[in-house]
Amino acid sequence: MRICLFNNIYTPIRSGSTYFVSKLAKRLKRKGHEVVVVTSKFKGQRSEEVIDGIKVYRLPCLRIPRFEILHNFQYFTYTFSPVNLYRIYKIIKRHRCEILQVHGQIFDLLASAVIMAKIMHLPLVLVIHTYIYHTNRFYNFFVTLFDKLVIKQFVKRCVVPAGDTYSINYIRDTYGIDPMFAPLIIHPMDLKAVKVDKRTIQHTKEKYMVKKELIVSLGHVHNLRDRVEIIRSMPYVIKKFPDVKLLIVGDVYTQKSVRLVKELSLEKNVSFTGALPRDEALRLLLASDVEAHGLTLQLGLGKAATEAMALGKPILANVDKDFLGKGVLKNWGNIILVRPGNVDDISAALVKLLADKKLSKKIGGSAAKLIRNHFTWENTYRQFENVYSHVLKKNKKT
Repeated sequence: MRICLFNNIYTPIRSGSTYFVSKLAKRLKRKGHEVVVVTSKFKGQRSEEVIDGIKVYRLPCLRIPRFEILHNFQYFTYTFSPVNLYRIYKIIKRHRCEILQVHGQIFDLLASAVIMAKIMHLPLVLVIHTYIYHTNRFYNFFVTLFDKLVIKQFVKRCVVPAGDTYSINYIRDTYGIDPMFAPLIIHPMDLKAVKVDKRTIQHTKEKYMVKKELIVSLGHVHNLRDRVEIIRSMPYVIKKFPDVKLLIVGDVYTQKSVRLVKELSLEKNVSFTGALPRDEALRLLLASDVEAHGLTLQLGLGKAATEAMALGKPILANVDKDFLGKGVLKNWGNIILVRPGNVDDISAALVKLLADKKLSKKIGGSAAKLIRNHFTWENTYRQFENVYSHVLKKNKKT
């Protein structure tokens, strides 16, 4: 098959969706498919290049300044123009693409992909990575209204795979369509174990001034995952473990977490590292006792969570126990479930895990087994093959 992938951001920018799209592109190519990527062109980048054997086309764009309503995200771009539509048309023609697949309903390449799919009579798949929501009620009114009135008109023209209860409900409630069920499709893992010796782990701890217990919170800090509840839980944890360290890893797009650390005088125990190279972040996870992030809103299990689980680390999450289907997630078996935004739950769970190393190791081992059995790229690839076969068959009938 010949597939064109769209995402407004792409490697070398670090984000969950860029990681996913680049890995998917390489996996599809390895399986014998022809893949091209259409994305935005940032300063210093070429208009066309080959990355890991994948042809990448970068479109001229306008960088949208950081706005609170957009969670201060620094990589929002505007690519929609007649000239870029013609460029995309030529790219699809040149590579004789059979399937269009766009990542993220929050970016404007969705509109371009929908227009191309209609003009060129091609099937279109949409993969949703992020729900549209804002923690500020005033902003949330406008972004959810825009989602339901405007974005809905584009999404309903796509086939949208989804495999967890939150995604399925969000797609049905917001866009009025039934998604194509594709279990465990979003955050697969490379199961090549990251092996480091005790000396490397010790060096990592020393580098970040970790004396004893280490809690890692991996992922960009923004309004949807601001870490406020984890930070508020730290005074209780510190009473039991005075030298515990919380390292928050990722770009910081909101300052309320930074301000809260200062207000609670937690500078000794809580640090923001900023974004780190993937290998460095994984070394920190390996050195950690537990991973916890995004415990305010119920947004599902992100890549950071599944990475920690794959490395045998217990994680805190606020998803429902049947989020991935009945019996998949087992509370205090392969995951620790807490109520959304509940500081008492979070602090009690952290204290229990840090105090009981055997229990922590057992849960981490079960978490790694869950990832090995479900969250693999081979499983994800098979799911996408099923989606592609479905949309091609459906497109031939119309």
